[in-house]
Amino acid sequence: MKRFKQSVLLGLMMVFAIGLCSWANPGTDLSPVLNEGKKWRIGYCESEPFVNYAFTLHALLEGLGALGWMTGIPEMPFQEGQGDTSRMWEWLATHDIGPSLECVPDAHYTLSELTPDAQATILTRLQDGKDIDLLLVMGTRAGLLITKKEPPVSTLVFSTSNAEPGSSRQWIAPDTRMSGLTWIRIASADR
Repeated sequence: MKRFKQSVLLGLMMVFAIGLCSWANPGTDLSPVLNEGKKWRIGYCESEPFVNYAFTLHALLEGLGALGWMTGIPEMPFQEGQGDTSRMWEWLATHDIGPSLECVPDAHYTLSELTPDAQATILTRLQDGKDIDLLLVMGTRAGLLITKKEPPVSTLVFSTSNAEPGSSRQWIAPDTRMSGLTWIRIASADR
């Protein structure tokens, strides 16, 4: 029950944060839109199986559902305390989750289960494949791998800490698909 309350709270906080951004930028429409007439294709990368990653992914998807971007999330296989996201991803990739988003079936990656060569193929796919529009990333190790260079696709990194000891990085870059700016700050815990 505690996890359920945390999940609902996290989902509501995400909806509130998006709503706050909309309030700060009047006229922002948060309703679902297509990507040049097509569904947005999403990929997922995690450092390793971890309860927090599954919980955060589930809460994120619930938040997108609350905004009208996704449907069917209550039917997705998720149980409090699970660490496996592959079952969730398989379900997302094989079900119609709405008119705006789709989860790419072969774009679920768990770094701890991949060789360094296989990890490198993720970066090559992102650079050359053009089949993923947004990558959701969980964990410091996965975040550092994907952001070695400027990410080639829109990338959101969650559940990370002390990503670069003794330093911080900031990118402020125009986003070509949505109005406004994308701002990402990674700061070490010792600052």
